[in-house]
Amino acid sequence: MCFTNTLAQISNNITLLPDSTNAEKLNNKLKYYILENNSDSIFYYYNKSIDFTKEKNLKPFEAQANYYLGIYYHRNKLSNESTEYLDKAIAIYNETKDTFHLIECLNQKVVCLSASASHTEATKTTQTIMDYYDHYTNESQKNITIINAGINYFRAEDYPKAAESFKKSLSMAIALADTKQIQSTAINLGSAYTMLNKYDSAKFYYKTAYFHTSLNDSTNKAVYFHNIGFINIEEKNYNEALINLQKALNIRQKLNTKKTADTYALIGKLYNRKGDKDIAISYYYRAYKTIIGTNDLNGIKSTSLKLANLYNNIGNYKNASIYYQEHIKYSDSINNINDKATIESLNKKMELNKKAKENKLLESENKLQELQLLSKKQTIYLLTALTSLVGLILIGLLIRIKNNKRHNIILSSKNRRITEQKEELESTISELNKTIKYLEIANATKEKFFSIIAHDLRNPFGAIREASEILNNKSIPIDEETKDLLINELHKSSENTYKLLENLLNWARSQQNAIKLEFSYHDITEIIDVSTEPYIPNAKEKNIAINTKNVSHYNLKIDKNTIQTIIGNIINNAIKFTPHNGKIDIETSFFNDYFSVSITDNGVGMNSTQLNNLFKIEKSQSTPGTNNEAGTGLGLILCHEFIKLNGGQIRAESQVGQGTRFNIDIPNI
Repeated sequence: MCFTNTLAQISNNITLLPDSTNAEKLNNKLKYYILENNSDSIFYYYNKSIDFTKEKNLKPFEAQANYYLGIYYHRNKLSNESTEYLDKAIAIYNETKDTFHLIECLNQKVVCLSASASHTEATKTTQTIMDYYDHYTNESQKNITIINAGINYFRAEDYPKAAESFKKSLSMAIALADTKQIQSTAINLGSAYTMLNKYDSAKFYYKTAYFHTSLNDSTNKAVYFHNIGFINIEEKNYNEALINLQKALNIRQKLNTKKTADTYALIGKLYNRKGDKDIAISYYYRAYKTIIGTNDLNGIKSTSLKLANLYNNIGNYKNASIYYQEHIKYSDSINNINDKATIESLNKKMELNKKAKENKLLESENKLQELQLLSKKQTIYLLTALTSLVGLILIGLLIRIKNNKRHNIILSSKNRRITEQKEELESTISELNKTIKYLEIANATKEKFFSIIAHDLRNPFGAIREASEILNNKSIPIDEETKDLLINELHKSSENTYKLLENLLNWARSQQNAIKLEFSYHDITEIIDVSTEPYIPNAKEKNIAINTKNVSHYNLKIDKNTIQTIIGNIINNAIKFTPHNGKIDIETSFFNDYFSVSITDNGVGMNSTQLNNLFKIEKSQSTPGTNNEAGTGLGLILCHEFIKLNGGQIRAESQVGQGTRFNIDIPNI
């Protein structure tokens, strides 16, 4: 969680108390100057906030100010100071029994301790948090705690426990349907299993992360190919490694990122393992040239040492000496920077402590002067105004009491009538809006129904009628080739009409809740095969390849007929909008809570408007296929109705000219 979001979350979850406006303003100023890293203003507003909140007994805002200062010290890598102020906030939230903010602070403390390599203390704090979840439920917070625990174990090189924590987090992310969290946690799991040399498990979780990567997320796609390439090298599968690393390299070159150097270096490692020293040198040199202009001193140090060793191995001692000197130079630079950073950190710590004391002293002096000045002014004003003020107040009070009593009676009556009328009007408008929405959908459904009957059913029947009249007319001479064409046309028209009628009847039954579902366990592979088979001739006619990849034999409790209809309609749709010589890929994947069937084509694709209206009957439109195939737009709406009956969902992703991917998510029961 980034620093700005952390501050926002702790701020937004505080309930305003009486007299709390000034405390809120002070803490907002404190938060602003922390983001600006203005230490003078930070300590000034921290002291103002603490004094005010203690005086007014505003515990939530006092805790908030301490939490903010703890975050500020963490940003400046002062771990002891950070935990000191976080502990102050924790103590207040514990006292006020504010479990939500207490856990927020404890989670932040784990992050701080882990970053400073205090792994044992971080683990103890995590256990303290987990104890709270025995009597407090917040799945999002609990998942953050488990993620932080996994990261702490990973930094401590306890990879089995890291993997165990990340597994729990992944299960929770799936239950929360948090796609980003699923992706990042799956990557963490892949990294943990890589460190444990469990490469099959690592590849599985990297692929899981890739499955949840959006089509436009090039950065994480490159991470996936790079990580898989690393595993391929360790498994000595060098050809597959080169393919994956080249994909990662192509993406990172387009993104113009410094991570390109990592992929160059890994390809160099691959060729070095294969014994191709010259090629290995060329890739390590590209990595070296990529990072030489950056501040990545450790990367330059490591790459120059690799080059020195490789040149030494092939007997080129001149170049070996050059790069070894580079390695020594950057090693010295890193040591100097570390020494300098340590000194700067100590100086900064002294400076911050000094400013904190100075600001506290200045604040006390200013407060004393203000109190003295205020006391003098109050004495003068009190003596000069007391006599006249008492008389005026008494007169004014008598007049005001009389007037207010009369006005209050009138205003109370009017306000009551206005409130009643407003509530009645709002209720009427709400009911009207619901009725309008219902009528719009009903009218669109009726128009769609009539459109199908008037146009989409009429056209194929017309074709059947014309072809049958020609065949039936004995006076018209017909050769065998023409006769075969007419018979084929009759067959196609009747088959399309039958499919349309079947979809139309199923849709009508679904609208009337007349479909009887029969749930039982079925092998999803067999369901996919049966659903695809009727459309294979259509695919062959357009020379479209239907490929099944990573399809698992897995038993699901489903209604077989509706699921076959869903898969068949989407396959038919993919064939319709895929050009000649195209391809359709069918893949499956499964997790604890659901099973997903993915159908991807490289057809014409859809724009964002078409994608948003895909499952809305009032906005659906029929579009001719790439071979002018007819359609009604009803098939996908039927799929949407049927998958809801099975307790699942359909997700679609598409780009114009690049194709479409449908994900059919079925509950894993």
